[in-house]
Amino acid sequence: MFPIKIAIIGLGTVGYSLYKLIRENNYSNIEIVSLCDIDENTPIYKKDSKVFCTDYRKAIDSDADIIIELIGGENPAYKIIKTSIENSKNIITANKSLLAKKGKSLFNTAKKYNQIIKYEAAVGGAIPIISNLKELKKIDKIISITGILNGTTNYILTKMYRKNISYKIALELAQKNGFAEKDPTLDVSGRDTLYKTILLVFTAFNRWLDPSQIQYEGITQLVDSDIKYLKKSNRKPKLIGSIEKKDDNELDVKVSVKEIDRYSDFFNIDNEYNGINIYADNFNSLFFAGKGAGGFPTATSVLKNIIEFQNQ
Repeated sequence: MFPIKIAIIGLGTVGYSLYKLIRENNYSNIEIVSLCDIDENTPIYKKDSKVFCTDYRKAIDSDADIIIELIGGENPAYKIIKTSIENSKNIITANKSLLAKKGKSLFNTAKKYNQIIKYEAAVGGAIPIISNLKELKKIDKIISITGILNGTTNYILTKMYRKNISYKIALELAQKNGFAEKDPTLDVSGRDTLYKTILLVFTAFNRWLDPSQIQYEGITQLVDSDIKYLKKSNRKPKLIGSIEKKDDNELDVKVSVKEIDRYSDFFNIDNEYNGINIYADNFNSLFFAGKGAGGFPTATSVLKNIIEFQNQ
């Protein structure tokens, strides 16, 4: 078997973790032909300067079979993915916000050029929810999907609940421990969960929804008294993305803070962990749980997609 050739664009937390996974585990069937980041000060530059570049166009022009986009955001990520597809490259991305907003256009482009976009790492961190959902919908009718989809907010809520601390202090703790960005708005506003929920809708029901048309909320409105009240009644606050298929084939989709009691599968999903429940006609309920944040957990989902390409 010839090694599959990859180019990694974006060498931040996830990109660097992926690089280390491949290099340190000696995946002889995976060849890194290009490493791209705007920052030459990354430690990867010294280790692999021969394949390192700061211009993403060089990575796209390489002989890579797969372009792995891990820079996040919309620009230039959209151009990178679209141009790569037009240059006969398959895609792996963890970019949930870009796919939620422009996924329909990108998947149509991929279909036109007979290329594939894989996005396991965009939802659920280490949880292989995308691949499992694709298989499950082949054998049963999916009725609903609910999940804790954001490790940052779950970490903050867990610390508020367990340590009796304010949202502000819990956020600072999350930032200190690497579970929240310096600007945490995307996570705490609920938009990150919204984007992931949209990707679950596409995966399960092959529909693209407009993010601006979906009701969502975050966790910033929660105060100490809310947490104390829930704690007294043995309930926990959890930010939940939910999808429910109605009898008329319409979908009820929203992101909201739910009060979870101790009988729920979500009750003990704490800190940076995610949990996702899929309910269907015949297999009823399946629950998936695992680390939903962090470089290495997310990088394992990217690696899973690489291996899937090898086995096709």
